Amino acid sequence: MTFSTESKIVNSKSVLVGMELKVIGYRMLDLATGSLLHDIGKAMIPKAILNKKDELLEDEKKIIRSHAVLSYKIILKELRYSVEQAKIGLYHHEKWNGKGYPRGLSGEKIPFLARIVSVADTYTALVDKRPYRDRQIGYNAVKIITGDNGKHYDPRITKSLLNAVGLHPIGSIVQLNNNVIGMVVSANPELPLRPRIEVLVDEFGDRIKGEKFLDLQELADLYITKPLSKAYLKQKFNE
Repeated sequence: MTFSTESKIVNSKSVLVGMELKVIGYRMLDLATGSLLHDIGKAMIPKAILNKKDELLEDEKKIIRSHAVLSYKIILKELRYSVEQAKIGLYHHEKWNGKGYPRGLSGEKIPFLARIVSVADTYTALVDKRPYRDRQIGYNAVKIITGDNGKHYDPRITKSLLNAVGLHPIGSIVQLNNNVIGMVVSANPELPLRPRIEVLVDEFGDRIKGEKFLDLQELADLYITKPLSKAYLKQKFNE
């Protein structure tokens, strides 16, 4: 069985959040397995609908939403995994305020592991390009989710996402107050605004050759002024 890059990212983010929440061993196994398989029902949805660039018709939305039930059935009955793992596929589109699908569950009625995958799935969807929109940078994705104010996601889990991936996730491109541009290579959990970065462009606007790192936790005079997209960097240096 092969898995899409998107499923693998959802899996990795789900596990990171699970670790942050101190999910115990056997439940972590359920989380890891269920998050990897959560969207398997999409294999039964016509690609013309999945990849449609225009706004979906109501009938097409119903078909898309059916993937949650299909995932449940495939995980449980065809692959013979556990009910808890199958529930992740079934309920990962439920919303904290009860306006999700397929059953319109709300709050803690939504299985806990499905709530984790819901947040990880949304984060992954935001940073991934879609037929109908461009990808968000990691900084914006985290801001969108943590700014949800308890409408769609369990607030405790959105906080854990921030702690797990940081406001500036690993791989993010950022600009410092001295005009240096760098890539975040590791987070400082206690100081999420001050990660360790690899310098890509120096203060004079020149591309760096070789490796140079700055740990903002140790450099009080330097700080991030704004996030940048990787596309901006490629365009600036014709890469």
